[in-house]
Amino acid sequence: MWREADLDAALSPNAAALARRAFGTTPEGTFVDEATGRHDGTNVLFRADEAAFADARFPALRERLLAARAHRPRPGLDDKALADGNGLMLAALAAAGRTLGDAHATAEARRTADALLGTFATPGSGLWHRAPTGTEPGVPGLTEDDALLAVADRGLAQGSDEHPSGETMRLAAALRADAPVAVVAGRRSAPDTEALIAALRGVYAPGATIGLRDPDDSSPLVGNDGQTMRGEQAVAYVCRNGACQEATADPERARALLHASG
Repeated sequence: MWREADLDAALSPNAAALARRAFGTTPEGTFVDEATGRHDGTNVLFRADEAAFADARFPALRERLLAARAHRPRPGLDDKALADGNGLMLAALAAAGRTLGDAHATAEARRTADALLGTFATPGSGLWHRAPTGTEPGVPGLTEDDALLAVADRGLAQGSDEHPSGETMRLAAALRADAPVAVVAGRRSAPDTEALIAALRGVYAPGATIGLRDPDDSSPLVGNDGQTMRGEQAVAYVCRNGACQEATADPERARALLHASG
């Protein structure tokens, strides 16, 4: 933030005039105080005049202003990193990769997830809500931190050959209790199972959970006992608020049901 008097104090008259043109300053200031709605004489510098920036005198002018700024007290630095906000960001990136079939976005989401785990994991296998910094201690994790990072983990699993764990799905469902749930009852890696899962992954349904209920698992963690295969054929159940559509073995029908419930 600069007043025009600050420019005059740091620069020669000609250089100060050039700075006012370059940065678009005014005597009343370009900054408006939120509390009063009034200009207070300070200016937020921005590229107001490209011709002034191209002036041969500008580099020296800039160096003098940087030197003057170095003597000012530095403003506070907001360097906090929060698990819940980063979980939302990661979930969006994972959803983009899954819905668009973008392998690069999915790979970036996984790389980001690894970085977040390194940032937010506590020494005792928990999560920080706010990660510790060099000057501030960490703040212990909250329920929404676990839930939002679970949403992101679920999104990553649904965008890859993995399938989210039951605990992950329960946390995600707790966060979005009214969101659709699609359960594929089928054998893991079987062609008909994978066709249904691929169709469901291609639907943009924010907050939706897609899970696999494999009859070969001794204690499946998703779905319920009524969500079973149709003989030896994989089927998909699309549900919302506890009400499920009729099971379908048709990938395109499964896609349409999830789209309609999203």
